Amino acid sequence: MKLVVLCFWALFPCTMLWAQDQVQRELETPSVPNTILNAFPLKNALWRGNTISVCWENPSPEDSLKREWVRQAITETWQASSAVRFTDWCPASEKNGDIHIFVEDKGAGAYTRGLGRELRFRKKGMVLNFDFEKWNTSCKRYPEECIKSIAVHEFGHALGFAHQQERSECIFPDCSRREKSWKGDWFISPCDTNSVLNYCNPRYNNDGKLSEIDKEALQSLYGLPENLQQSHIQLVSTYQHRRKEIYEVKVYLQSSEEQLAKIDTVEYLLHNSFQNPMVISTNLENHFGLGLRVWGNFELKARIYFKGEKPITLSHKIQIPDLIEKDDLLRERNQ
Repeated sequence: MKLVVLCFWALFPCTMLWAQDQVQRELETPSVPNTILNAFPLKNALWRGNTISVCWENPSPEDSLKREWVRQAITETWQASSAVRFTDWCPASEKNGDIHIFVEDKGAGAYTRGLGRELRFRKKGMVLNFDFEKWNTSCKRYPEECIKSIAVHEFGHALGFAHQQERSECIFPDCSRREKSWKGDWFISPCDTNSVLNYCNPRYNNDGKLSEIDKEALQSLYGLPENLQQSHIQLVSTYQHRRKEIYEVKVYLQSSEEQLAKIDTVEYLLHNSFQNPMVISTNLENHFGLGLRVWGNFELKARIYFKGEKPITLSHKIQIPDLIEKDDLLRERNQ
C-alpha cells in the first residue's frame, strides 16, 4: 500500500488517496447536517452511486406481466422522486445485478435479506410474492395493487431504509406492532406516520405511494430527480495524465456568478479509499472546487448548501477513458 498525496491545485482543498492493488473499498456516507428528515436508514448500507442494476433469479413467461408491474411501480416512485436509476431488470443468468429478486409463494411473504448495499449480489436478496396462496391471501382479489405496493415497500429497504415502527421512540396510536427486522442506525428527527415503510400506517404500504417525508429523505441521500435539479448548477471535472496510472482531476461547480454567490458550503463525498472521504469546500473563488490525484474511476457526490435555501445533492462520475477497461476487469474478477 502506498500513499499518494493529492495537493496540486493551489486554491483547491488538498486530500489524499490510499492507492491499493485491490478493488477500491465501497463508499461510506457521512452525516448530513442541517437536514430536516423523518427517516431511519442504515448509514453504511446506502449505495455509493445512483445507478443500481436489478435482476430476476427465477423469471417465467407466466409472470412477465407481474414483473412489469414491479418495474413500473419502482419507476413511478423511488426513481421518479430521486436521482436513483434502477436498470436492466433482466434474468440473473444474463447479468449479475446488484439486487437479486426471487419470486415464491411461502408463509414468510415478501422481504429483503438486509438493507441497501447489504443486498449487493446476494442470492435471494429480495423475495416477492406474486400468487398470495400461502401469505396475504386477501391480495388475490387485487393482485396488481398488492404487488406494486409491496414492491415499493421492499425497494425502500433495498435503498437502505428500515421500518419506521422499529424506532423505539415512535409511538403510533392504536398500533403496537414491533417485529424483528432489519434496523437502521441513523435517527433523524421525528417519525412519519404516512411512510411507505411504516407498518402502523393505516393505509397498507401507503397505497404504494411515497409520503412527502419519504421523498425528502430519499432526495437528501440520493439527490433530486433531473426535472427538479437546478440545471443551472452543474458538477464538472477535467483531468490530466500525471504519471503511469495517476491522473490529476479537478472537480468544481459550473454556474453563473449570481448562482454561485448563493452557495455557502459544498461537501464532497468521495470513494472510501481516500484517507478523507468527505471534503468540505467554502471557496467561491475556485467555484467550490476540489483537486485530486486518482488511479481509478468512481462516482462522487456533492452536497450543496445554499444560504437560506434547501440543500441539493449532485452526482458526478469521474470517468477517465484509459482506466475504464481496467475497472471493468476488476469488477468481473470480484463478482
